Amino acid sequence: MSDSTNGSTPLVVISEKQVLDVLEAWNKGSLAKTAFARSLHIRQNLTRFNQDAAAALREQINDSLQRLSEEQRRAVTQLFQKGIVVHKVAQAMQISESTVYRNRNTAIRSLAQEWTRIEEAAYRRYRSQIEERAQADIGHLFGVAHNLKLLRDALLAPSEPWVVGIDGIGGIGKTSLALAAILDHDILVRFDHILWVSARQSEWHSIRGIVDNARPALTYETLVSRILEQLLGPQAAASIAPREQAEQVRFLLHEKPILLVVDNLETAADQQALLPNLVTLACPTKILLTSRHSLRETGAVYTFSLDELPPSDALDLLRYELQNRNLPAAAAPDAELAQTYEVTGGNPLATKLVAGQLSTFPLERVLADLRQARGEKTDNLYRFIYRQAWEQLNEDARNVLTLMPLIAEEGGGLPQIEAVSQLPVARVTDALQQLVRFSLVNVRIASGPRAGNRYNIHRLTESFLLEEVVGWQKEP
Repeated sequence: MSDSTNGSTPLVVISEKQVLDVLEAWNKGSLAKTAFARSLHIRQNLTRFNQDAAAALREQINDSLQRLSEEQRRAVTQLFQKGIVVHKVAQAMQISESTVYRNRNTAIRSLAQEWTRIEEAAYRRYRSQIEERAQADIGHLFGVAHNLKLLRDALLAPSEPWVVGIDGIGGIGKTSLALAAILDHDILVRFDHILWVSARQSEWHSIRGIVDNARPALTYETLVSRILEQLLGPQAAASIAPREQAEQVRFLLHEKPILLVVDNLETAADQQALLPNLVTLACPTKILLTSRHSLRETGAVYTFSLDELPPSDALDLLRYELQNRNLPAAAAPDAELAQTYEVTGGNPLATKLVAGQLSTFPLERVLADLRQARGEKTDNLYRFIYRQAWEQLNEDARNVLTLMPLIAEEGGGLPQIEAVSQLPVARVTDALQQLVRFSLVNVRIASGPRAGNRYNIHRLTESFLLEEVVGWQKEP
């Protein structure tokens, strides 16, 4: 059974145990050490209390108590704020001890429900802010549960890894996975700030195709400037002299646990320009990177490499997209829709393109166009996913890549690729290293010391190589 994640329904719960911890810390001067003191709701109100979490939390307790019954309010105040034992509270209120306990427990339950509601509202506000920075929303994701858990575990870890990377071919869902991970409530509470900076030069639009962003390549100076704007506000950031900005960023990111996302480090030039400096900003800040360019060769980055969706998840994604568009094809049998996988290979972006095209053309025509690289939208899709990488490949890497469709779907070993390419061993090795680095060839690491690694390509890459790249090779 395929797994899916609905990014719009996060689980936000303030437990009765957390409420009890707050109440027990009320008269001990330790409110700031409780879990709820780090809640999004309290943090969003800190400016009114001069960044004093204990003062903000005391105000919240007093405010919430007003919505309890008089008996419940008196029980909570006597037991926790004044620290009076149960039997004396019962005597003062002229009720039984069991009634005191009942009022206490009912009050804690009511406070947990109220604080959950206000934390949900704070979450929605924070989520909208992050999605606006990312200029994306995650919607409904398929086939991500395993990677999502591992990624969240890495970000929640109190120590290493400090720099985490997600790499993979274009359209595979790197940005969506990163966004889904950081919008987890536990992640948001774990970090004092969530920063998102995009290096994306172009993006895919379902209607307009490739859309170029009106922004220059991301330099370290630009990155520093965007970090300061998000941490301090544009006006305060602009008041810092350019020569002092980098040092200010280093101080701020070393002072508190912050999560910095740098999305779409698409080229080797991006990595060479930014990675050395980024690594020095980590601890206690964590840095999350996404890139089409493999991050595994960088020893400082703990990397997740994304692969295409398996058939069941790809089918679920296609049917979900068709249902959202209210298209008749959503009712088609699995066997018919499963043909899509033979062409898209489970690439989410290509799968969504197919769903959109089915509003106008039958499935057979849509898949034929994708196979044979016909039509403007199909051409734009291939250009968005592959063009940048293709232009950076040397001649040997291009030759090896164009021969990869001759290799078995489950992959081939080095001897097979060397035989097909008829290139010297050293040149095949160098070519494969470049192709893996650009996420154009997948490598399956051998489990045993004597077994050889196997190399293959995505099905969508095969369709691209058999049709679209022929035209590119003729271009000057």
